[in-house]
Amino acid sequence: MGRIWMLGDNVNTDVIIPGRYNVTTDRTQLARYCLCEVLPEFAQQVRVGDVVIAGHNFGCGSSREHAPAALQACGVQVIIARSFARIYISARKGRCDDARIPQAFTIVVGATNCLCDRWR
Repeated sequence: MGRIWMLGDNVNTDVIIPGRYNVTTDRTQLARYCLCEVLPEFAQQVRVGDVVIAGHNFGCGSSREHAPAALQACGVQVIIARSFARIYISARKGRCDDARIPQAFTIVVGATNCLCDRWR
């Protein structure tokens, strides 16, 4: 059973995988450093089938295919966000399933492992 990881608005590609780790395409390395600067425990705790729920403008910032590749390498199955940055959508082709949340939808999750939205 997958878990839910909650993120806030404007999660940019540098947050997903810092630029200094974009010199590799090795999936193990990408997974190890995914979200490392904002959620140091993420790489060790994420499991195959986990879901990321985010706010507006997920994947904004630099155009890098490493960001969706890192999330996929970690085992993230689905990313649900209020909106995705265009640049992220073009970079993620075929990586994992993404879905937009309708504006009327309110994210209410009672799981103990949900994470904060402090990264605005």
